[in-house]
Amino acid sequence: MFDIKDIMDKVDMDSIKSLAKKAGLSESQTSKLTDHAADAVKYRVNKEKARGNEDKVAKLLSEDDNTEEETKLASKMEGDFVYNLTNKMGLPKNIADQLKGGVMKNMLGGITKNLSSMNVNNLDGIMDKFGDNDMIDGFKKKFSNLF
Repeated sequence: MFDIKDIMDKVDMDSIKSLAKKAGLSESQTSKLTDHAADAVKYRVNKEKARGNEDKVAKLLSEDDNTEEETKLASKMEGDFVYNLTNKMGLPKNIADQLKGGVMKNMLGGITKNLSSMNVNNLDGIMDKFGDNDMIDGFKKKFSNLF
């Protein structure tokens, strides 16, 4: 299981807050960004696991350079995030598109750095950390308290 504090320490929250401010989001909207980013990661990890693509998820969340396949997976996660922002938060698509790259880059970077610091660098170890998704739910709860 992930240590939530370690993940939070590795995500650049100032950058996320800055992106939200530039996009004109309220404090309330900003506090929901990380929830929707975490939901996008959770959704996509589960979807790719069901498709048998655990190796792509593990590679994306490793410190190895991403191939075209992992870049496509990251793009799908960004798309899931945009969907959440437009359909669940009601943000205009252009604002969601403005936020997706920076927020998701910070979210995935924090997860990757956490996995690396725990010396989790293989498929079984990485996917085990996502086994019950308590990490993502805890992540959302902890981040919502930061705003």
